[in-house]
Amino acid sequence: MTFWRFVSLLVPAALSVYFWVGTPYVPLHGDEPTQMYMGRDAYYLFVTQDLARVRYNSNTPEPDQQELRLLNGTLPKYLIGIGMIQMGYTLDTWQKPYNWGADFAWNQTNGHIPPAEQLSALRYPHTALTIAALWGVYVLGWLTGGAGAAALAALAFGLNPAVLLDGRRLMMEAAVLAFGVWAVVAALELMRALTRPKQPRWGLPLALAFGALCGLAAASKHTALFTVGALWLALSGGLVWRIARISRGDWPRWLICGMAALGLMLGMFYALNPAWWGDPLARAQTVLRLRQDLLRGQVAFFGGYTDFIDQTGGFFRQAFVVQPQYYQVVDWAEPLAESIRAYEDGGFAGLSMGTVGGLVWLGACLVGAVALTRRGADGALLLVWGAAVVGLTWFITPLEWQRYYLPIYPWLAVVGALGTVQTAQSLMRRRR
Repeated sequence: MTFWRFVSLLVPAALSVYFWVGTPYVPLHGDEPTQMYMGRDAYYLFVTQDLARVRYNSNTPEPDQQELRLLNGTLPKYLIGIGMIQMGYTLDTWQKPYNWGADFAWNQTNGHIPPAEQLSALRYPHTALTIAALWGVYVLGWLTGGAGAAALAALAFGLNPAVLLDGRRLMMEAAVLAFGVWAVVAALELMRALTRPKQPRWGLPLALAFGALCGLAAASKHTALFTVGALWLALSGGLVWRIARISRGDWPRWLICGMAALGLMLGMFYALNPAWWGDPLARAQTVLRLRQDLLRGQVAFFGGYTDFIDQTGGFFRQAFVVQPQYYQVVDWAEPLAESIRAYEDGGFAGLSMGTVGGLVWLGACLVGAVALTRRGADGALLLVWGAAVVGLTWFITPLEWQRYYLPIYPWLAVVGALGTVQTAQSLMRRRR
């Protein structure tokens, strides 16, 4: 068993190297120069210390920057901005955003495409965050199904073409994957503590870690709220279970832990979002309106799903087949052709399941989901998490853009690995 555990650890270690080495070869996405442009806020905060530039202003002279602040998570752009400051960027030389109203050639000629060397250097911290998510998936696999499930979960996540592509780019996906997955790990440990007769001494530190991870995930991208909300819902059920079945005397201590975690989560999100300072409820309504307008505009311009069957087909293709989607604008096919070829020829694109493999993986995920129903409180938490990310990607996502499906990949990796291990063990018992 010790040998196989060691072999299991080699899987995420090798995949971490694979992630890192392939980073410079990832084809450009138009949102990357825009994220670099948004990194100006780090310059305002840490160099000029001009808080007025990043706070909400109803009469702002920079409406495009303010809208981007509200629409997008802040943590990734701070990370990018700090890297650009270290490279010597100033406001006069700062990267321009990609102009979607012009073609690729115009953007390249007019300085809206960043130099390849600087882009690669800025990508590495995001790759590191995705590697952290990989190890979080590995830990979840271990906690649910042992060393074999951990290795399979790491393989399913680490060879996923969408994770390899968007997790290495200068976008919000790497941060939200990393903090979201580790929030699930912390929540799973909290659930185990809640449903055990004896209260652990580390309940408060674990709760604070959970709150911090939830706050960082929400500050990375707003869609993290689906995962965060699901985890809080499941843990609330675990607290009710403890009061009803285990101990009614220690609920004040657990309530204090929960309040501390909630306060830390909200405090971190608020601190990392200066545009929300002053009137957070009004800003939340503005963000919701802007995001709805953005999605409607994307659907109107690019075309969305026509009906539920079409939406289900898109969900299956993106969740289980996963062919890499390098761009959403057809005009990018020719400018990116050479970089796509180098990326794929180098073997850095991962492995797509294909239709048949996707159906097999779907079956493994269903077996794993059924197995979770027999895992008590642990399984319930993972199922609630799964229901949230399936609902987001299957029923809410209005168009087939691959990066919108990234929240489901960690969950599918864990339950698919569990289902595969359960099936293998069942077959071995029958043969015996």
